[in-house]
Amino acid sequence: MSTPEPRVRLLGPFVTPWSLKRAARELLLSERLGIYVDEIVRQQTPVGRPVLRIDRPRDVVIREQARRRTEDQLPLIVLACPGSVDVRHRASDGTYTGTLRLEVHAVTAVSGDDVGAETASLLALGAANLLLHELPRATGFQVRWLGVLAGDPPELEGDGDAALDGHDDRLLHAEGHVLAVSGVLLSDLGGPLPLDLRDPPLEDLPADPGELPSVEEIALTTTPVEEIDP
Repeated sequence: MSTPEPRVRLLGPFVTPWSLKRAARELLLSERLGIYVDEIVRQQTPVGRPVLRIDRPRDVVIREQARRRTEDQLPLIVLACPGSVDVRHRASDGTYTGTLRLEVHAVTAVSGDDVGAETASLLALGAANLLLHELPRATGFQVRWLGVLAGDPPELEGDGDAALDGHDDRLLHAEGHVLAVSGVLLSDLGGPLPLDLRDPPLEDLPADPGELPSVEEIALTTTPVEEIDP
């Protein structure tokens, strides 16, 4: 049995939508997305046809909304977290559990409509599957799939032909999926702080819990032992 060192918090826990989007981006950039996409292609390839590899996204970006910028390289994965689905208060331990809406969009610009639409569809589904399976292990949050987003490609910033960055807007294709990410978002544990406690200057070290009440998390791991009857 091993007992890791307790993690002492002055306040918290606190989780921002940005931290979840950043964790999702790191997973999508970890050179595993292609494995999911290739498996989707393999399952959807009829017998007798060769298994084709789909172009990987050139970047994964975080936006407040699903939009792309003129300097973005395509294919592109866009992560957006437009808000929460629900928030509940558990009075027993002072924690607020909630569910954040995480959108995963794939944007492509290919000369052939069928190729562009299929590529966007495969990339979006592959990204959603990767996050569905691996985001809980990376963050400890529960993740469930809510469905497919239908609609036009994400809005493009800029004006006129220059904004299209060499692409006709009719050649842009996009597809998105919605995930629900649930867990403890914040807590009223650890407060309120004493009135005489002041924020230290920026050049000083961060606030030290010191003698203040703290929240401790202790994780215990055990090794199963098989019992043998005599």
